Amino acid sequence: MKDSNDVPRPIVRVTRMLAAQPKTVFAAWTDAEGFKEWFCPLAMRTVVAALEVRVGGHLRIVMRGDDGDTEIRGVYREVRPPRAARKASSRSNCARWEPKPN
Repeated sequence: MKDSNDVPRPIVRVTRMLAAQPKTVFAAWTDAEGFKEWFCPLAMRTVVAALEVRVGGHLRIVMRGDDGDTEIRGVYREVRPPRAARKASSRSNCARWEPKPN
């Protein structure tokens, strides 16, 4: 992965095991009202979650904290209910989640 200056950027992978079915996790990532309940750091809150969950669909997330707003915009590149959703966004070049059964 490279940034706009063609400098290689590190890839960060975070894995977390959840006691939930893939369809439940998929819904948490794709239902706008549910998404607002959990998505941001504790010191912030999600005030906008506009999710057009389809390939080519747009997303807009606004998180508000004491230091102001942080906005994420992106486009869904892959949607495979209930297993995966991948997006390209303005905060990171690629974010992907894919629930896997135990």
